[in-house]
This record gives sequence, C-alpha cells and structure tokens, in this order.
Amino acid sequence: MAFEVGGTPLALQQIAGLKAKAEAKPESADATLWRGVKRVLGVILPDPEHALAPEHALKKKPKQDFRGIYRCKFGRYRVFWIASRKVEKVVVLFIGYRKAGDKGDAYADLSRLLRGEAFDAAFEELGVSKPRG
Repeated sequence: MAFEVGGTPLALQQIAGLKAKAEAKPESADATLWRGVKRVLGVILPDPEHALAPEHALKKKPKQDFRGIYRCKFGRYRVFWIASRKVEKVVVLFIGYRKAGDKGDAYADLSRLLRGEAFDAAFEELGVSKPRG
C-alpha cells in the first residue's frame, strides 16, 4: 500500500516555486534541486518502507527534539516530512538549505517553525505528536 503524499501550505508553495524556476531554466541549480525533490516526492515518500526508514528519522539532540520527523538529504538541501502508517499519508513540512551554524540553517528553521503553529494542522491530521523543536 502506497502512502498518499501531501504538504503543508509552506511546502506546497516551495515546491510550486521550485518547479516553476526549474522549468524556466532547465540547466540551472534550481532544476537540479527540483530533480532531487521530485525523486523524494515520487519515489521515497510514497513507499512506507522508505518514508519511515530509520536512516531518515531525526533524533533527539541535546538542544533540539525532532523525534517523529524524517528528512532526506541531497547536497546541502533537506526535505522534512512526517508520516503515519495508520492514516497512510506523508506530509512534507518544508524544504530547507543546510548552513551549519547560520540562523537560516534548515534545522534552525525547522526548530523555529515547530515552536510556532505552522505545522500544527499537519501533526493533528496524521495523529503524530509534535516535538518541541
């Protein structure tokens, strides 16, 4: 059984913007990123074994708690999602750029977004407990 793949409003906006940029300039860095995102959305996320694989799971760290959130890395980009076998659905939270130590780092952004209400509806829909970030 394949998972249904959805996204938060932020993720859907990022995906649409990235796709438009890639189509406008097929040889650009955005096009390369789009191919990676498209692979994650079309191959990894629909398959429960891949979407919930331990290598994609984020863990609790001393200053951050991301339990229940998964991510896929390609280059310096990260696609973050949550999933539920019970609901048979994956919800992409957002796509972030990894800049270690920078306030705009993907993990810092994820933590900030988790502390707010941006993802509350997605966590409720899937019945997944929201980590503190």
